Amino acid sequence: MPLRRRTEFVYYAIEIENETHFLFHRAIYDGIRSVLFSKMSSIIGDLFWLGDYEKLEFCFRSGTFFVADFICKAWEKRQNIMFKMEQKKDNATL
Repeated sequence: MPLRRRTEFVYYAIEIENETHFLFHRAIYDGIRSVLFSKMSSIIGDLFWLGDYEKLEFCFRSGTFFVADFICKAWEKRQNIMFKMEQKKDNATL
């Protein structure tokens, strides 16, 4: 994905959304992420001691089902948010 498409305007701050930001830091996914971390912690007890890239490596080596589930739910949430923003934009132009 091009860098300009990864840029999000959130509360007047620009954040670059890369893989680690999306999986571990994006605030709108905190609820979904807690489920992901709970499932991953059941496999590796010291998950929270790992750095972002170590967690990312673990996700794609041992927790692929959990990550796929997280991505699907996060994508659905993102689509819902974007749809609501488009509706507000459309209503404002009427």
